[in-house]
Amino acid sequence: MVELFQGAGHKVQGEAVKALGEIADPRAAPALVVTLEDEGFDIRWLAAEGLIALGPVGLAPRLEALAEKANSVYLTGGRPPCDVRPVP
Repeated sequence: MVELFQGAGHKVQGEAVKALGEIADPRAAPALVVTLEDEGFDIRWLAAEGLIALGPVGLAPRLEALAEKANSVYLTGGRPPCDVRPVP
């Protein structure tokens, strides 16, 4: 899903992410999590708002992404990376 709007331009991408958040469909959670690592602060903000709107459903994909990319500043909320290892 993310591939559909990643190269579409900043404004179109922002509107797509905003729409995903407003729809609040749990199937959008993985796309919103990936978008948390976008270069644009506003795009990341919209993705975060979308995940918040999903409630607990949006938490599992974010935790999975954290396990895979523990050093991501965007996924850790700007905190320094820590030594997190995925559970086998």
